Formats: sequence, C-alpha cells, structure tokens
Amino acid sequence: AAEFIEHWMAEAHQAEQALIAAGGNALEKLASYDAHLKTLSPEELLAVCLTAGADTYYLTMGSMNWQSSDTELRRLLQNHAYNELIKQDPFLALRIPHDQTHQFNGWYESHALGECARIDPAATWRIICEKYHGKDVDKNILDRVLTGAAGDDIAARFDFARKWGVLGRVVGEWADDASKTPSGQNSWLEVVRETSPPDKDVQLAKFAKEVETSQGFAGVQRLIGRIAEPGTALYDTILREAAGRDLEEAAGSKADWILAQVSPAAAVATAETLMKQWTETDPLSASEWLDVVPRPAPWRRAAILAFVKGIEPHDPEAAAQWRLAAGA
Repeated sequence: AAEFIEHWMAEAHQAEQALIAAGGNALEKLASYDAHLKTLSPEELLAVCLTAGADTYYLTMGSMNWQSSDTELRRLLQNHAYNELIKQDPFLALRIPHDQTHQFNGWYESHALGECARIDPAATWRIICEKYHGKDVDKNILDRVLTGAAGDDIAARFDFARKWGVLGRVVGEWADDASKTPSGQNSWLEVVRETSPPDKDVQLAKFAKEVETSQGFAGVQRLIGRIAEPGTALYDTILREAAGRDLEEAAGSKADWILAQVSPAAAVATAETLMKQWTETDPLSASEWLDVVPRPAPWRRAAILAFVKGIEPHDPEAAAQWRLAAGA
C-alpha cells in the first residue's frame, strides 16, 4: 500500500505540474487516476485507505493555478480509494475505524452502510447494532440503510423500520418520495397514524403540500379527506395553504372549491390569502371571478378588499371602483 501511494502521488505531482503549466485544473484531471485504483483488490484498497494517513478533514478543490500539498493529495487518494472499495466490497469498507471515516465528512460511511443494506439488510442491521448503538444510529445513516434495503418501495422501507424498532425515528422521512404514488401515500399516512408523533398535524400539513407539489391541486382534492376531517383546524390549514399558492389553470373552479370546503370561521382569512396570491399572478382572471361571486357570500367583501390592496398601486381608479363594490 505504501509503495502504491508513493507511486500514485509521484505520478499525480508530475501530471499536476504539467496541467498547471498548460493552464488546466489539475485536481479535476487527477480523477483520471481512478484507473489505477480499479486494478487493486478490495483488500489492497482497504490497505491504501488505512495507510494514506491524511489528517485533513476533507479536500477542497482549488482554483485553476492552485497547487496541492502532499497531505491534500493523500486525502484525494484516500477518498477515491474508499469510494472504489465501497463499490467492490462495502462490508470490507466498514473495517475502517469509525473515527477515520468521519474524516470523510461521514458521507462515505453512510454510503457504505447503504450499499451493505442493499446486499444483506439483516447483516447490516446487526453491524449497526454492534457498531453504532442500534436505534441511536445517526439519522443520515439510518436513512441510507433503509433506502438501501428497500430501494424506492416506501412501504418496504417502513416495514424494515418497524422490524428494526426505529419506525418512530423515520416517520417524518420520505414524505417527498411517498407523495408521488398512491401506494406511497397510503403507506406514509398509515405510519403517521400508527406512530402518532407529537407534531402529527404539522407533518400532515407538510405532506399535503408535498402531494400538491408532485400531483398538483387535484392531488390535494383527492387526498385531503384522508388527511383531516372537514371543519378541523388541520383541514382549514391545508386549504388556506393551497389558496396561498399559484392556482394556475382553472383558477376560478379551484377557488370555488376551496371556499366551499373551508369552515365558516376560516373562510374570510382563506379568501384574503387566495386573492393576495391570485392578484399577484393574474389580476385579470381574479377580477373576472370576483365579478360573479354571489353577493351573500360572507367572505366576498374580504376578497374584494384583498384584491383592491393588490391593484391599487398600479391602477388606483379601478381600485376605487372595486372598493365601492365592496361597500367600503
């Protein structure tokens, strides 16, 4: 390993000097030396990782004419050797002392465990219990391992977490992934109800937002009844937050639906939120919608005044006419 390291560094220095003389970025080009690492066995790669002995925390990529020190080149070699070792034998990579892997910003360690979980989830969890105190393992590592064990299958990730006794720690994770498919949504909602975290309503509101991001307003319409009961504070919060985002196409029908679903106590605030956003993005369609709002609607005046506030700096004459229509 020591001979390999010295040979690699000698070649790296030589290439670096040539590249700097030619005005190139030496450190980026040194990535081509990964070809040398691919010729090594996993045991030899492990020896390189353990022998390189760099004591900097991580490598910082330099400017075009920046020259690397021996210590920084050792770190570059060590990082690349570790990455290649993970590809070839992630379980062997775990033999590198825990303190040393944290010199790699902890990323390589969690990456190795994720690859191990992809190969053998049960063996990986045994390692975590022995080396990382099981349920107290770093959350980043936990996420990597569960994702490695189950891949994109959200239900399977939760099943592993349940089996390993860490379901409560990951209940707030993967909302983004889960929001994209009906099966993921089902799994995520079941786990939230099963674990009932202290901030359940906050998490459910965030999940509704993720669903809207991934599946549009129709996703919220379809799922809101499963997330919250009509008339509850959570139900109204989800509707008000939806009203505060760009309604885009068919904004009028979406606005009608929101204000028909929200509780009377939250209707005025929701109408104000809706009109503030709508006036900023499309004041013409907002005004057309206001024109046909039924006069008895209890939130009509608040909606008009919110619209007035938005257009007044740009069209004070129209704002004055709308103010009269609101009876203000």
